[in-house]
Amino acid sequence: MRAVKLHALVTAVLQTMHETEANSKNTLSLYARYGFSTIERHFETIGVKDYLATEVNNFVRAYRIEYERDAVPDYQWHLVRRSAALLEIFHKTGTTNPTQMGSA
Repeated sequence: MRAVKLHALVTAVLQTMHETEANSKNTLSLYARYGFSTIERHFETIGVKDYLATEVNNFVRAYRIEYERDAVPDYQWHLVRRSAALLEIFHKTGTTNPTQMGSA
């Protein structure tokens, strides 16, 4: 797979969620603010602009540890975890539908 800029991938995922799923503006806003932006900030901190599934997975594992220590609110942990999963699905399939994973 060719390199994809993380921000472009996030934008495409949010656009697809808006167009193809029954997500409210509030839901999309929550994903953007607490899920995807948290992942993007991590990538900015480490100086990486391209989407790297392994780095997202490493970040999610580290974030889970913080969640288990009660350092991260429940809703934020779930949004980060789901956002990471949506990035992976979209990167592999071009859709946010997890049922398409097997056909990629």
